[in-house]
Amino acid sequence: MANISIDMFAQAAAAQKRSTAPSMETVIRNRKITYFVVGFGLVAAYAVLRGNTWKGAAELHTVMEVAATLLAFLVAAMALVRYYTKKEIVFLIIGTGFVGTALLDGYHAVVTSTYFRPYMPSDIIQLIPWSWVASRQFLSIVMIISLWSWHRERKMGKAGRIKESYVYIFTATFTLASFLFFAMAPLPRAHYPELIFHRPEEFIPGILFGIALIGYLRKGDWQFNLFEHWLVVSLIVGFCSEVVFMSFSGSLFDFEFDMAHTLKKVSYVCVLIGLLAAMYAIFTAEENSKSRLVRVNASLEEAMGNLESENALRKEIEDNLRSREKELIRSNKELEKFAYIASHDLKEPLRKIQAFGGRLDSGYKDVLDERGRNYLERMRNAAGRMSGLITDLLAFSRIATHGDAFEHVNLTKIVEGVLSDLEIAIDENKATINMGVLPEIIGDRLQMRQLFQNLIGNAIKYKAADRDPIIDVSIEKVTGIGEEYPNREFWKIDVADNGIGFSQEYAAKVFEIFQRLHGRDVYEGTGVGLAIARRIAERHEGTITATSEPDKGATFTVHLPLDLELKPAPGTEEDE
Repeated sequence: MANISIDMFAQAAAAQKRSTAPSMETVIRNRKITYFVVGFGLVAAYAVLRGNTWKGAAELHTVMEVAATLLAFLVAAMALVRYYTKKEIVFLIIGTGFVGTALLDGYHAVVTSTYFRPYMPSDIIQLIPWSWVASRQFLSIVMIISLWSWHRERKMGKAGRIKESYVYIFTATFTLASFLFFAMAPLPRAHYPELIFHRPEEFIPGILFGIALIGYLRKGDWQFNLFEHWLVVSLIVGFCSEVVFMSFSGSLFDFEFDMAHTLKKVSYVCVLIGLLAAMYAIFTAEENSKSRLVRVNASLEEAMGNLESENALRKEIEDNLRSREKELIRSNKELEKFAYIASHDLKEPLRKIQAFGGRLDSGYKDVLDERGRNYLERMRNAAGRMSGLITDLLAFSRIATHGDAFEHVNLTKIVEGVLSDLEIAIDENKATINMGVLPEIIGDRLQMRQLFQNLIGNAIKYKAADRDPIIDVSIEKVTGIGEEYPNREFWKIDVADNGIGFSQEYAAKVFEIFQRLHGRDVYEGTGVGLAIARRIAERHEGTITATSEPDKGATFTVHLPLDLELKPAPGTEEDE
């Protein structure tokens, strides 16, 4: 059965909004065109304007860099607010990086003043270009570190998350070292008119910006993440400002010099736009969630006071649940986190419905006619079924963020415990369980038990009518699954049965939450067990798949990595 809808009265508006929104393919195509136009447009603009005799001045440069400093501080503030709103290490690194960049930009503005010239070991003709390079090189390195931190956390999980203190210490140390370098060390010349590229040192940050650009493009989140889309645009602008413009600057304050400074501020604005979009998305999601919960509470209270319409309401809810089925597949992880909170809130009005239904049943059942008693019974059954759905949703939502520590787990004992729990069902269905000696693995003991409980329990429940269930549990070592992990070693666990099976075209659908291939009247359950099994496998960095054929049984295959490490439970101090 499909999942419960928490905004049943907003479906028509949501459907209309989706119908008018551009498709994902269109968005991706438009963003690719944007990147090409920005990059090619800047190169073409320089080709047309090359040789321009524009000449700026130190005062103009100072004003531009003061603006850049203020803008960098604003970007830093927004990035840090975004990080502390919903902690993602990338925003902390970018936020602290822009703090350092703002300080270096401010220093770059200061050195244009003749007041400080006597206190510097280098002349202004070296200080201005090299202090520019310091700021740009610092920011380009920060961008690469932000990308590296994402890859590290993706590969290692929470164990790979960089601590906040390390980020702050690195930023402060790097920034201070840059200041001390310019204050204490004499600088080499910055312009080389005898070379094609008059300022070859600009290729250092330029190449680093290019590496960060390629990394974020390969990461792929720009396709659906508006912040990373604008970050990619910023990196394109930053790359062009260094390689296309500033590398050809032959003297201070020439056309290329001032254009590169202008493009630097444009790249800051791009990051700022992305941060504003990210914050807006969070606030919108929270407001929508609150509105949905308010609507749900109002609708349930209305249903409690109007028992005569319960049958029509039940039909409306079930119709809505079926339409919500496809939407739930596309739900992202942010909405799954809200489901944990919503499940608790939805329990309260349901408990009231059940409590008042019990009072009606015990105190007024005798004064109701047959139709009234029928309505009362159907109301209580619907409330009970809805309570079961919410309980299963809560269990499903907890898998990703809750659990026990990873430890050494003896799978033989785990399966023996599961068979002990299922002893009555095994005896009643005359099931035969074939199991060899299973190895010891690293994982969450309770979740491993839940995994096998769901798989073996399903094999017994979906038995064929003309034969007793036979269930085989086997395990072997394999190397590589798919293209993502070609050389990683896995435990391959198979749970095979000779039950009713299903068509292979539904092999992926059975792992989606609240998906059922058989009617509720024939087989009990809510369609959450296999979805939970998939979440457990994913928490253990593994996969689960199914192969089946109607009336010939099904085989569920779980792959779990051999190289999992012992780690504390989610949410503990060590895990943080």
